[in-house]
Parts: sequence; structure tokens; C-alpha cells
Amino acid sequence: MLARRCNVVRTEGSTAYIDVGTPSMPNAVALVDIADPSLVLDGRGSWFAWRATKPSATTYAKRHRKGSERTDYMHRLILPAPFVDHRDGNGLDNRRANLRAASHAQNNRNRVGVAGTSSRFKGVWFESVGGKWVAGIKYAGRSRYLGRFLTEIGAAQAYDDEAVRVFGEFARTNFGGKQ
Repeated sequence: MLARRCNVVRTEGSTAYIDVGTPSMPNAVALVDIADPSLVLDGRGSWFAWRATKPSATTYAKRHRKGSERTDYMHRLILPAPFVDHRDGNGLDNRRANLRAASHAQNNRNRVGVAGTSSRFKGVWFESVGGKWVAGIKYAGRSRYLGRFLTEIGAAQAYDDEAVRVFGEFARTNFGGKQ
């Protein structure tokens, strides 16, 4: 990866836009609060957009620290915590209002659905033997079956209802993103 010096592209209101583009993501921009560019543009390395592998496939701002084996993530520099959750699921939106400290479990609850499954919705899969859509959710270390449904949308709504009930503010739902 060719690292290059990233710069504040522009400021707009209370947000600074930082170029983190790469050859594969040339237009990638990280958002930070207007007070934070000096925190992240400290000369310790160049930030670049990095796409995580499955299951999240989220893009984050990352850098390899100069003269060190250390890797930094922009969101963890702004909010130092073992796990940092992006409320809206956008890993490049590093404004403080979008970041919150979370446990590993809470962070996973806010994850988007997994690509390459039989359903386009989180917590839903097709059961070919019965010919129905199934909804399920995992929390507190256990999987919970929510039922079989004639439609994929019905199963997705059942997942959403249970996710909001058990995960609260960390629930990422299928309809409307967050509830």
C-alpha cells in the first residue's frame, strides 16, 4: 500500500473532512469534529481507508505508525477504549457524537448483516427443507429461534422486534437501520 500524507480536505460547520483515499478507494474521506484534526494529523503516519474482511466488511481509517509496528485506528485515537462502536455503522464517521465505548458484544450487536447468506436481512435465513424463512438471534451466548415465516420480510421484522427488545440502543435493525 502506498502511503501518502493525508490532509484536511475541507471543513464544513463543525466537521472536518480528511482524505484517506487509496488506489482502490480514491474518494474515501473520514469525518472528524472540527477540534480533532490536530489529534489525528500528528505526523505519526498517513491515514488510509481500510476495508475489514467479513463479517462486517466495514471501512475504517487506519495507519501504520512511523518507526513502529503499531497500527492505529482513527476512531480509537479519538475515543480511547478497547471497543469503539460507530452508532451509524459508518467506520469513516469518526465524529465524537457518532462514537461510543462498547463491549465486544455490544459492538457486534450493531453489526450489519453478513453478505453471501441466503437472505439479504440480518438474522434471517431460508430453510430449504420446509420452504420457509427462519428468524433467529444470538445474545447472552445463546441462539434463540424466533420462528418460521412465509416471507423473508416477516422473518426480518421478527428479528428487528427482538433485537430492539434485547439490544436496546445497540440494535441494528433491518428496516430503518436503527430503531
